[in-house]
Amino acid sequence: ELSGSGLSINISENLDLKQYSFIINTIDLNVGFNFLTVYAQKSNYEAQTILITIQLIERKAYDEIYLDNEDKTLEKSIETPIGKELNITFKYFDDITGEHIPQALVQLIGAEYTWNFTENNSLKQYSLIIDTTELDIGLKFLTIYAQRTYYQSSSELLEITVRQIKTNITTESGEDVINIQAGESYTLRVTLHDLDFGGIIKNATVRYTWELGQGYLTDDDNNGIFEVTLENIPEGTSINLKVSFNDLKDGKAIEGAVVYTYNFTHPTIIQNFSEISPGYYVFLDFNV
Repeated sequence: ELSGSGLSINISENLDLKQYSFIINTIDLNVGFNFLTVYAQKSNYEAQTILITIQLIERKAYDEIYLDNEDKTLEKSIETPIGKELNITFKYFDDITGEHIPQALVQLIGAEYTWNFTENNSLKQYSLIIDTTELDIGLKFLTIYAQRTYYQSSSELLEITVRQIKTNITTESGEDVINIQAGESYTLRVTLHDLDFGGIIKNATVRYTWELGQGYLTDDDNNGIFEVTLENIPEGTSINLKVSFNDLKDGKAIEGAVVYTYNFTHPTIIQNFSEISPGYYVFLDFNV
């Protein structure tokens, strides 16, 4: 009889081989040292006891990581605009057989949040989709942790850079240089473009400043075209066009995120439309 570590097995006799034998499934043992006792006894014979020690070690595992369907097993980093969904795929394999390890606990762990991956049995992988607005703008360090009974756990550090959404601003005419006569009035019309998600941006705050003061370009028709009429423009003046947005998390305006300058000279007023700083805005909520 075999006993120990929660086991109790009657050993079978093989008369042809003149021996007793037994098979143990290691799933029935504990990770670490297992102490088993074999006890043999027959009438008129002295009983014998043998102590067997079995050390059970965890199986090795390896993994693969995909960020937005791109293999990032080695690099483990990605840059993405805020507001975009990030698709994370984790593949967990047995180091000996190369087979998918099923029913594992796979989590993405950050400073403030923990997300659980979902297993796809047909694709033999674990997946997770997160909204980058939950991460906020900046460099984020997140850890993928995977654990399955009888296997070595896996821990992988990801570097996720969440950036502001890229934008561009254009005049209604599409021209960078516009000529008008000195002293005339001029209606300035511009459109803001979303370079990451496509389309035009509405409900933004577009402000201009010049020597005579400051004001706002408005979009009364809500069609994405912001405009203002400048009356009797003096010679030798310039106008700074500034687009400001609201930070998605803290509600703070990002002043000077996009700045454009219009220069006016005499006798012909020439508007030089040039970008001073890269155009960015923070996704979603814009207020004047």
